[in-house]
Amino acid sequence: MKATIKFICKLMMVLVFTIFSDCSDDDSSPTTTTTTTTTTTTTTTTTITTCDNLIAINDSNPLNAVKALDICQTASAKYIRANGVNTSHSTQIGITDSFGTNVSPQNGQRMLVLSTGIARSSVQTQACGGTSCFGNGAGTPPNGYPQDITGCSPNNNINDDIGIEITLLVPENAQGFSFDFIYFTFDYPEFICNAFNDQFIVTIDTNPIGSINGNIAFDSNSTPIGVNANFINPGLSNLLQSTGFDSWGDAATTGWLRTSAPVTPNQEITLRFIIWDTGDQSSDSTIVLDNFQWNTSNTVVSTNPI
Repeated sequence: MKATIKFICKLMMVLVFTIFSDCSDDDSSPTTTTTTTTTTTTTTTTTITTCDNLIAINDSNPLNAVKALDICQTASAKYIRANGVNTSHSTQIGITDSFGTNVSPQNGQRMLVLSTGIARSSVQTQACGGTSCFGNGAGTPPNGYPQDITGCSPNNNINDDIGIEITLLVPENAQGFSFDFIYFTFDYPEFICNAFNDQFIVTIDTNPIGSINGNIAFDSNSTPIGVNANFINPGLSNLLQSTGFDSWGDAATTGWLRTSAPVTPNQEITLRFIIWDTGDQSSDSTIVLDNFQWNTSNTVVSTNPI
C-alpha cells in the first residue's frame, strides 16, 4: 500500500510539471507570496504560489530549509555532516530574508544559509561576533575531499562541517537544474593556497559528465568553491556590508554564482550541499543558497557569475 501511495505521489508531481510546463515552478520557485503550494491560472499565465515566506531564521525543519531554496515539493530532506551522517539542527544553519545589507533573495522570500561558524549576519540575533565560532567539531570528509589544490599544501582534516541532503523526483520534461549561491570567507587573503582552505561542494548521486567526484560546484580550474577559486573577488566589498565579514579583519566573497547540471527525466536524484573548515576551526566561511530551478533545455555542469 505504501509503495502504491508513493508511486501515485511521484506520478502527480510529474503530471503537474508537464501540464503547466513551467520548469521554474514545479519543484522550484513559485511566483506569488502566499504560503500554499496550490496553482492558479489566468487566461494568459499559470502561477504557482511561493512556499518560503514566514519561515523563521531558526526553524529546525529541513523541509522548510528546502523551501528557502524555492523547492516546494520534495521526497525527503535532512541535515547531514560531510560524510552523509545525520546531524541535528544548530546555529550553523539559518533561513533568512537577507544576509547583511546587500544580499537579498534571488527568488522568493527566503534564502538558506550554511556556515562553518554561525549562520547569522552581524545584525541578527546569535551572530558570531568574531572571525571564528566553533560548530560541529572534527568531521569525516567525503571520499576524494578535501580536494587538493595544485601547488598548495594538502590537508585531510575537516571541522565544523554541515550540510543538507535533498532527494527529488526529476519532472518529465526537465533536462537539468540550476541554483544560485554566494560564498563568504575569512580565509582571504591570509590563508590563500595553504593547508587551511575551507571548501563548499554540491554533489549529485548521478555523477553527471563534467562533475568531479560527484561535485558540480567549482571554477574553470576545477577548484572547489573556497578562497582559492577564481571567483573570489575582493572588489565586491559592498556585498560584505553588515554580514559580519566586513567587521573583523580581511574577508572576501564570490558574489552571486549559478551552478547548473544535467538530469534524466523521471529519475530520482539526491543532492548534498556541504561546507567545512579545513585543518582547524578558525576563520569561518558561509554559503548562502537560493533560487533552485528546473531547466527544459540541454544543460551541462557549469558554475558562472550571475
